[in-house]
Amino acid sequence: WENFVNYSTDLWDKHHVSAMLGMSYSENNFTYVSAGVDKTAKHDPLYADVSYPAGDAVKSTAGYNLINRKLSYFGRLAYDYQNRYMLQAAMRADAADTSVLPGTNRWGYFPSVSAGWVISNERFFTEKNNTPLTFLKLRASWGQNGSIAGLADYMYDATILSGINYPMSGDVSYETGSLPSATGNYDLKWETSEQIDLGIDLRMLNDRLS
Repeated sequence: WENFVNYSTDLWDKHHVSAMLGMSYSENNFTYVSAGVDKTAKHDPLYADVSYPAGDAVKSTAGYNLINRKLSYFGRLAYDYQNRYMLQAAMRADAADTSVLPGTNRWGYFPSVSAGWVISNERFFTEKNNTPLTFLKLRASWGQNGSIAGLADYMYDATILSGINYPMSGDVSYETGSLPSATGNYDLKWETSEQIDLGIDLRMLNDRLS
């Protein structure tokens, strides 16, 4: 489910301002069901089905339902002056499902900024351009992105598992035990990557080369 709104206006015929606000929500729902028997009524491929168990067959069923949700808010503000100087700032906030990150760290915040200068729109360039250049722009940007792709469910938690250990001998006795499934880490949070880009855009020879 995604919603966003854009706004754009010109101020005094020289300043252009635009803005965008939005949100995004997604949900994944996975259901698994299984059933089985360890012995069928006949050793025949036609009876290789849980519907034909032997009288002493051990029957088993299993199943679970997994629901994972993500929520995001994002916005962008842009400004340019006479298509010569450009500034832009963006921000997004992403919330991971609490099955992936603990509630204290489920939100991640990722900003970005960029700037550009179209030199070929400057008066000194258009009046005294004795070069084959027809367009020249300098640009730079910095930003952060977030990811939880490397995390599995409840990696931050230390759940307790119980097990049964049957002795190798024919005795009926058995042992039970419990142990943590993992050490847990409630400091887990969004992985953040950072990018810095510097660029030059140019066109020359009547835009035949860019």
